[in-house]
Amino acid sequence: HPNHIGMHNCRFHEYLTNHKMQLYPYFTNAIFHNTKLRLNSSLIPYYQNNILLERRADNFQWGLIGGAIEVGESPPFSASRELFEETGITGDFRLFKLQGVYGDLQDHRVAHYPEHTLHLVDIVYTYQLHSLLPLRISDESIELNFFSHSDLDQLDLIRPALRPIKDFFNTFQSSSNPSLDQH
Repeated sequence: HPNHIGMHNCRFHEYLTNHKMQLYPYFTNAIFHNTKLRLNSSLIPYYQNNILLERRADNFQWGLIGGAIEVGESPPFSASRELFEETGITGDFRLFKLQGVYGDLQDHRVAHYPEHTLHLVDIVYTYQLHSLLPLRISDESIELNFFSHSDLDQLDLIRPALRPIKDFFNTFQSSSNPSLDQH
């Protein structure tokens, strides 16, 4: 019966809205309804025990290599494009390993801009570099550098990058291999 299905969908939508408000009480319904979802593809390139991060030109904080997935791109291809645009490294996306999908609002994955608000969802890959390659800094960055796990406490990291970086090093530390080359 169509009316029964419509009523069920309405109740389900109401349940989801209430559930979001319980999880994220600092957001209003207006913010949820006016927020756009943006799907990003990010990458953690690593060499030995160090990960490559970029210091962003827009906020001077350190973050992952990556950006918005463009229409028609697959997430790994997008990560490969972003890697080249932001570092000059040509990466074979067939060698990327999926680390995870990050979209939890509690990880500060909401960006407010004058014209809109975005809920950021990142598909994060890892990519092992077999040698140190010359790096090229893009207009979006002011610095590129490799960091070990022990270096991270001294960095001003952009908040959405915290969990993927933590997960990356936790995976490394839980393995029995002494080097990320075996990651």
